[in-house]
Amino acid sequence: MEQAEGFPDRLTITNPESGKALQGVWVPLTVEQWRSVLLEAGLPQQWTWLRDATQRVVSCRDRTSKSVGRRLPGWADEMCELWASMDATLGEMTRFLPSDDQVGELALAEQLVASARRFGAAVLGCAINQWDAGLWETARLHRIVADETSTALLNASCSSVTSTGGLVYERWMGLSTAELGEGDGFTLTARLTPAWSSDQEELDQRLRRQSAHLINGSTTLTPSLRRHLVHLGTNTFPLEAHRVAIETRDLVVEALKSDEAGCLRVLQSYWEAEPEFRMAFAGVSKAYEEISASQDDEYRLDSVTNVYRYAMEGDVRRTARVTLALMNLLPPTAVASRPAAVAPDRYLTLGPLLDLLRRHPQQPICVALASSIKTAWRNPIGHCEVSWDAERGTALLAGEPVDWEDLLTAAE
Repeated sequence: MEQAEGFPDRLTITNPESGKALQGVWVPLTVEQWRSVLLEAGLPQQWTWLRDATQRVVSCRDRTSKSVGRRLPGWADEMCELWASMDATLGEMTRFLPSDDQVGELALAEQLVASARRFGAAVLGCAINQWDAGLWETARLHRIVADETSTALLNASCSSVTSTGGLVYERWMGLSTAELGEGDGFTLTARLTPAWSSDQEELDQRLRRQSAHLINGSTTLTPSLRRHLVHLGTNTFPLEAHRVAIETRDLVVEALKSDEAGCLRVLQSYWEAEPEFRMAFAGVSKAYEEISASQDDEYRLDSVTNVYRYAMEGDVRRTARVTLALMNLLPPTAVASRPAAVAPDRYLTLGPLLDLLRRHPQQPICVALASSIKTAWRNPIGHCEVSWDAERGTALLAGEPVDWEDLLTAAE
């Protein structure tokens, strides 16, 4: 009986950045952070896509051998790509250390990916062997296991969790959230320095262990780098934050190799815009204070739209410009904080930037940036087409209902 060797063979290639290749990298997470990882990973949805793709292979049972022979390789490639995506996602998940009560959920993710692989290989084996009854039964059993595991994982990602009270710094580095969590981002470095100095050698060693997928062993841990790694370790959305950090690092390293002087010009222009960063951050902080101070959703709406506007027009637009400039798709002046007469490209709106980002789906950082831009939300907010529907208790953007909490989550 002929085996579907192509499917397993092509799937033995692992991402060198994956957690499996770095078994010593464990980033401890709170229960809330791990729940975010499950939702961001979306393995149940990925399993659904793979299962749907196999239906095209299954449908060939009623077709001629000549027709199947032409189409089967393409269908097999699609299945391989979908499974490889699941495996890569699992590799990213294994960088993180959930709490003792949630370790079983990581085991569910591993079981789902393994069952999906066995299912795909069995289905292709059926196609190669004229739908052998034994292989078909094997495929059916693997699909049942994967379906049950997917449901369990989906239920786990949607279930309520007992809050850790925001003790993210304790969980991550054994530091005090009460000391480091107070205040805003402007003063974090001032709070972090004395806390770190209490046991710098031990904390630096721990930070290096937990950041081995981000920095190499020879990198000097400056106060600035420590601060950035602290932000990553305590981020509300760990999976996406670490993923984008790796992609950005690789983009900058490649830009330095290909054109060091040009890359440094882009980065210098980016850094010169720091006053704009600070103003935007101050605006976001003020909006959050207003949101926390009110229980009236209609009153909160204006502050929520301000957060979203600062996120899109500030962080996302600015990051998109510097990303495209590092890819040599925009000139360095497109990033500079200068008058429009000197650097007109800097004033590209989100629409044209989104078009540029979508033209490069092979660049993960472009995909991530493009996915965050929702013009159906941004345009009404920018044009003040925002109102509150008191009868339905919901925000309206250009007349379309939107949950204000979804806006806030998208901005975060």
